[in-house]
Amino acid sequence: MKILCIGLDFLMLRAYQWKAVELAKLSTEFLAVVPARWRVLWSSELIEPEPGPLDDLPHHKVDLLVRINKHFALFPPRFLRRVLNAFQPDVCDLDNEPFNLSSAQVISATRRFSPHTRVFLHASQNLVKRYPPPFNATEQYAFRHCTGVFARNPEAADVLKRRGCQPAKIRVMGHGVSLKEFDQGRTRQLNGEAEPGSVLYVGYLAHQKGVDTLIEACANSVRFRKLTIVGEGPSTPDLHAQVDRLQMGDRVAFLGRLPQQALKELYGNHSCLVVPSRTTPTLVEQFGRVIIEAMASGCPVIASDSGNMPRVVGNAGLIFPEDDMSALAQALDRLLGHEHERHEIQRRCIERVEGVFEWSVRARAMLEVFENASSGSSHV
Repeated sequence: MKILCIGLDFLMLRAYQWKAVELAKLSTEFLAVVPARWRVLWSSELIEPEPGPLDDLPHHKVDLLVRINKHFALFPPRFLRRVLNAFQPDVCDLDNEPFNLSSAQVISATRRFSPHTRVFLHASQNLVKRYPPPFNATEQYAFRHCTGVFARNPEAADVLKRRGCQPAKIRVMGHGVSLKEFDQGRTRQLNGEAEPGSVLYVGYLAHQKGVDTLIEACANSVRFRKLTIVGEGPSTPDLHAQVDRLQMGDRVAFLGRLPQQALKELYGNHSCLVVPSRTTPTLVEQFGRVIIEAMASGCPVIASDSGNMPRVVGNAGLIFPEDDMSALAQALDRLLGHEHERHEIQRRCIERVEGVFEWSVRARAMLEVFENASSGSSHV
C-alpha cells in the first residue's frame, strides 16, 4: 500500500514524526509532506520542522501558499498536482480537521489527479460550534468525499455525527507516542534521578489551562519544592504576579517555549507532570499530548478531569476535579510523599504506553482501517 502522509503543525514536532516512521514501515511506498515553516499558536515566530526521524524518510517540505493559522492554510496547487500525479497514493493520511480549508483543498486535488486515493482526516474538536464562512461549506465537502475520519476522543466522534459525518466513516483513535524518543528521560526516572518534590507544567499559558490553580496548590502542598512552567501565552503576566503575591519566586521557574530535546530532559528530571486544565464554554480538553510524552518518560501524571484526560491517563496517574485547588494539593502530597506509589504509577505509565499509545500500535490499527476501506468494507 502506497501511503501519503500530510501534516501541517503535527509533523513539525520531532516527537510526532514517529507516526510517519511507523506508517512507512507498513507501506510498500511512503511519502510525507510538511510545511517548510509554520507559526506556532503562542508565538509570532516562524519555526521549521525539528530535525528528527522524518529526515530519513522520503518527504517534501513546501512553502504554503496561505499560512494564517492551521484552519486557514493552503498548499500551492501546482505542488499538490505534481505530488499526486507522480506518487498516486492508495491512501492519503491528512492530519487535519475536516473544516480546515486545506482539507477540502487536498480532497479536491486527489479527486482530480489521483481519483483512486482514499483520504482519511483527523478530528479533535469536541464541542459543537458555529463556524464562520467558508468553514461550514468546506467541512461538509470533506464529509462527503473523504473515506474516513479518525476522531481523537469519543466526544469528537459525537460532534462529527451531529455535524453530518456518516457514522460508518468515523473511528475513535487518539494520538500516539514513541517510547524510543523518550528513552533518556525514562532512564533517569527509573534510576531514581528525578528531583524530589519537583513539579512540571508544559503547555499554553491561558485561563483555560488552569495554571493559576496549580500555583495555588503548590503553595498549599507540604511536599512541594519546585515548580517548572514551560510555555507562553496571554496569562503569563498574571501568573508572574500570582507567584510574586505568594512569595514563591525562589521556587517557581518560567522557562518559556522550549525545543523537544529540552522537554525530554525535564520529563526525566521532575517528580511529576501536572495538567490542570479547566473546562470553559469554548474549550474542553481534547487529549493532552504532554500526558503521553510524560508517561513514555516514566514521569507520573496528575491531571484534572476536564474532557478526555481521564481516559488518556487511565490507571497510570492521579485525577482531580478541575479547579479544585485543595484536591490538587492533596494529590501532590500523595504522589510526592510516597515513593512506593510513585514507582507503581511509573510502571503503569510505561505499560500503558506500550499497550495503547506506542506509535507502532497506533500505526497497525490505522493500517487495518486503511485495508478495510480498500477492500470495500463498510466499517472504517
